Amino acid sequence: LGPGTIFGEMALIGQGMHNNFAEAVEECELWVMGRDDVERLLITKPQVALRIFEILKHAVPLSVVKDLELGEEDSMIVIIASSFLHDIGNMVHRDYHNVHSVSLAIPLLHELLPKYYEDHVPIMSEVLHAIFAHDETARCLTTEAGIVSLADGTDMEEGRGRIPYERGRIDIHSASAMAINNVHICKGEKPLRIEVTLTDNAGIFQVQEILGKKLLTTGLRDFVEIYLKKDGKNKKMDV
Repeated sequence: LGPGTIFGEMALIGQGMHNNFAEAVEECELWVMGRDDVERLLITKPQVALRIFEILKHAVPLSVVKDLELGEEDSMIVIIASSFLHDIGNMVHRDYHNVHSVSLAIPLLHELLPKYYEDHVPIMSEVLHAIFAHDETARCLTTEAGIVSLADGTDMEEGRGRIPYERGRIDIHSASAMAINNVHICKGEKPLRIEVTLTDNAGIFQVQEILGKKLLTTGLRDFVEIYLKKDGKNKKMDV
């Protein structure tokens, strides 16, 4: 095992204990994630994406509806499935985790989607694209992928930087994450408005590096406005 790798993840997916163990041969910094942490992520991430979906669905053509001639509920299935699965590649490595996530998702989708679709391949391809394109280095080619990527970009409240901050790793990433108090998604003029409440100007770095970069590759830039809130004042952010 090396930096960025994960151990013991199967115990979080299944119900049994892990059959193997790891012993550190030198000083290590370890982050511990329990089942409750995983369940919290699974519950909250699709909700954020679906909130964005509800606001944008009348302003932006849904790719599943337009290209596959299916319904809004099918578009929602793509969004929910890719929101659940887009980060599972982290169990392999943080680097290229979107690619690992696609590989790990394929057998799961082959097992689940035929229960609901006679021909499940078109929907599966939409899900796999959304999983791959949630990374800011990839360009989203569908509205659903853009929604999933944008929702992932809003995951930057202070909890993201709490563990490295408390363990003494204080850099611009952890300090700026701690400066994000709240992210609120609501209707705006564009029509989607994202309000980020800051406790310190260091949080601007987090918004630019995470949300800003994601937005540029979602294909939804013209439909989203970002406002920074600090000390009761709102300022629109240019992306």
